Amino acid sequence: MELRAGAAEAVVAADATRNPFVVDALLGAPGGGGAPRIRLARSLAPLRFVPRGPLLWADRAEPSREAAAEALGARCVARGPGVGSFPGWSLFRLDAAAALRLSGESLARFPVLPSPGRGRLLAREDGLTTLSARGGVEVLLDGAVVFDPVRRPAGEVTVRLAPGPHELLVRRHAPGAAVRVDGPGGFVIPVDG
Repeated sequence: MELRAGAAEAVVAADATRNPFVVDALLGAPGGGGAPRIRLARSLAPLRFVPRGPLLWADRAEPSREAAAEALGARCVARGPGVGSFPGWSLFRLDAAAALRLSGESLARFPVLPSPGRGRLLAREDGLTTLSARGGVEVLLDGAVVFDPVRRPAGEVTVRLAPGPHELLVRRHAPGAAVRVDGPGGFVIPVDG
């Protein structure tokens, strides 16, 4: 099976392939600037972003996982055997209409946080962003307290950011305090502060 960049968005489960970045390199065009062509996800539902077309979904070749993908409307288009300690794999295609339906169901549960038009956290697309904190940190997003070193020093919060810049203020109050921001594509967005 030939996979062409632009034929479909690739969504690769982090635990489904030996190295999802190999898939990314194969789908990318020479001189593509290094922007990821793939999205990392744990499953097809919920989707954290609005797809631009049909999706390709790579997963472990396990009957329960294959049945779950098929129940969502995905069609298996390729399979491969396991190698050594790595499991076999299945590749599914989900048409654009089904992908949009899944995305709409996922995103509808979250109110959209509008962009204030300023800030250093750039939301490039409509989708879910997860902020994680540990060890005594203060985090404000668009002026609202997300983490507080006394009342909520650690945890995880998922928000739906409208495209555009958002204000993110991070203050570490203890050694080892950390903040992580995962964007809609499943990749970490660097934050400092």
